[in-house]
Amino acid sequence: MPRRRRWLTVTVAAVAGVSVIGVAALPSPYVIDGPGPVFNTIGQTEVTQDDGSTQEEDVIQVDGLPTYETSGSLNMLTVSQWGTPSDLPSALQVLQAWIDPTMTVVPLDQAYPPGTTTESEAEANSQAMTASQQSAAAAAFTYLGYEVTPHLQVVSVQEDSDANGVLEPGDVIETINGQQVSTVDEVLAGAEDASAENPLVIEFQRDGVAHTAEVVPVTGDDEVNRIGVSVTSIYDDLPADVTITLEDVGGPSAGMMFALGVIDTLTPGELTGGHTISGTGTITADGTVGAIGGIRQKMVAADEAGTELFLAPSENCSDVVGNIPDGLTVVSVSTLTDAVDAIETFTQTGSAAGLATCS
Repeated sequence: MPRRRRWLTVTVAAVAGVSVIGVAALPSPYVIDGPGPVFNTIGQTEVTQDDGSTQEEDVIQVDGLPTYETSGSLNMLTVSQWGTPSDLPSALQVLQAWIDPTMTVVPLDQAYPPGTTTESEAEANSQAMTASQQSAAAAAFTYLGYEVTPHLQVVSVQEDSDANGVLEPGDVIETINGQQVSTVDEVLAGAEDASAENPLVIEFQRDGVAHTAEVVPVTGDDEVNRIGVSVTSIYDDLPADVTITLEDVGGPSAGMMFALGVIDTLTPGELTGGHTISGTGTITADGTVGAIGGIRQKMVAADEAGTELFLAPSENCSDVVGNIPDGLTVVSVSTLTDAVDAIETFTQTGSAAGLATCS
């Protein structure tokens, strides 16, 4: 009889073990964010050619103005994400990520809101990257004393909006109700008092041809009138052509580092002084640095890349405090000028003493 009990116990334990392994292997409704690749914006990157071969090219290329030698690194940072709606990580992988301080577990519906697909998210990230490169070039030229003028280009049109069939992606909005517009806020202001009886009159360019149309905005749950299009700022009158090349990288968070790379490329001397500088942050044409996601992972990636100075958006300070890898020097910046000043102070003194920090 004791032997039978032992046999039953072993059998039950084995079944329980198989059940635990089975549960651990089941997909979990989360994705996992971790440190991603690091790219030197004043260095080179591998680019795939039409024949499938690869070739090294400068990440930033400027045509139309004198350029200068650079040294060191101005690193942009990325986050690698494991998991998509069609390929979720297992419960065991999520558990491992939860106890790994370099990883962040994100609910699937937060990473991919309802109705979002892997393809649509990739396209949105690609568009955000393109927009950030435009803003970076504009911010760099503004910093260098050039005058730049933004134009609003339509990125997408909501199917259920009055603008559908009127405006198309690629259209450039010039005026609303006779007033010139160049920012989203100006579009929202123009739509504020519009209605079916008082539609917006929009003047826009399509393939170089002027058009005029009337659009009735939609009032959202927040009681704000919107015309049902997403737009991005473009700058087609910059003093030089700036080409930024990076494959398989999306999102807006490299804007500040691209702008710093353009500045270094267009100015005599070496901004970094040969040092390894890393950072992250969105950028607007006027040089405002904005918050980004995944800064914990980006600090880890920067630390592993041998970073001597890390530039963090001041708006991300709450995420920075308590998560800085040992030995990494982090300073807080709010503008592109702050970032340049911080780099110059560090390269000239060898220290970040006196610079703003997150505390």
